[in-house]
Amino acid sequence: MKGQSVMTADPAVPAGWMRATAIPRTPRDPRAVARIVEYLLDTSAGRHTIGVPTLRAEITDAVQICLALLGHESGGERIDLTGLRDAAAQWVGRGVPLELVQKFVHRGFRFYLEMVQPLQVVTQPRHYSADAHRLLETVHVVTSSVAAAYDQYSVRPVDPGHSAANALAAALLAGRRFSTVPHAEDVPIDDRYTVLAVAISSHPEERPRTPEGRAAARRKVQRVLASLENHCGQAVPELLNPGGGTILVPLSAVPDDGLDRLLTEITTAARVPITAAAVTADTAEIPVAADQAHELLDILARLHSRPGVYRFDDLALEYQLTRPGRGRESLAAQLDPLDEYPDLLDTLREYVRNDLSRARTSKLMHIHPNTLDNRLRRILALTGLDTVPQANFWRVRAALVARTYASG
Repeated sequence: MKGQSVMTADPAVPAGWMRATAIPRTPRDPRAVARIVEYLLDTSAGRHTIGVPTLRAEITDAVQICLALLGHESGGERIDLTGLRDAAAQWVGRGVPLELVQKFVHRGFRFYLEMVQPLQVVTQPRHYSADAHRLLETVHVVTSSVAAAYDQYSVRPVDPGHSAANALAAALLAGRRFSTVPHAEDVPIDDRYTVLAVAISSHPEERPRTPEGRAAARRKVQRVLASLENHCGQAVPELLNPGGGTILVPLSAVPDDGLDRLLTEITTAARVPITAAAVTADTAEIPVAADQAHELLDILARLHSRPGVYRFDDLALEYQLTRPGRGRESLAAQLDPLDEYPDLLDTLREYVRNDLSRARTSKLMHIHPNTLDNRLRRILALTGLDTVPQANFWRVRAALVARTYASG
């Protein structure tokens, strides 16, 4: 019958299987991604300590890569695993154990198998064996890639003085009592900390997957840690990898007005730009503060913000705009006319990033100021957003923030 799905027309398919496979049909079906992401989010404790928007984006990227591998034809274009490795690097920095990540990899594939494959057992039995073999190969590729990323980004200094500080950071971020940490008495415990979610740029000497690159990455982290300890006068609880991570700065060692100087010093030590989001909290509230700090860092990354340290007050509006709802959708829709003009969208983003500075924007984009003016006039004609008056700054920035999150 026209309009009736093959699945529901086949009387041989058990009803339970039909319900399980009623939405996604193939690895390339975007609905399969949505189903798996929601399932993993619902079963992840990380949604309380990392933040749903950030965690959803990272899981979505990873699931899309996994399903792309499942649907990959041999001899076809190679699947880029960079997104998977980048997500693993973030999890290393938050102290997420490798065993937990691998558990969720297997859980996701098992959910996919229960969701899609039973139909093929009945309707495509000859292909099921080959598909099952491909799934096993994909699981192997994914788990190996994640393990390699953990190995690469878990470069730790050999100084034993940092061991207790690392263990303390992991315990505080997980909400565990620090008295359970071995040698906890070796690290002073503060009543309040500034949680720094940190993104560290790559050094030119870092060449991934080579011994020289790993050595350069290790030296960069060691320089940052030495600078931290020198500035604070003690080992600082942290979970850092070459790409960033989390630092718990004792408030007694560095007050809020000293954070900018601290970031300047560790940036100088790293020899690369560093961006940080800062949230201050009592010791017991560190997991919640870390959640918020990493969400703020995600906002900074999406907006291509300049390096530096940002407090919650600096990003209060942007943070609120990341919350789903009709308001965000309405703001994001204002920039829909720019979908066909990526050069205009890039120009607007850079213009806002530079606080509507015409001279700075044209210089950084290597275009003539008159060219910038022409683009801004085109943006006004297409969207109705007038970028010239300073009073319109927040409306334009709000639309950009909403669009960034609405589009994932």
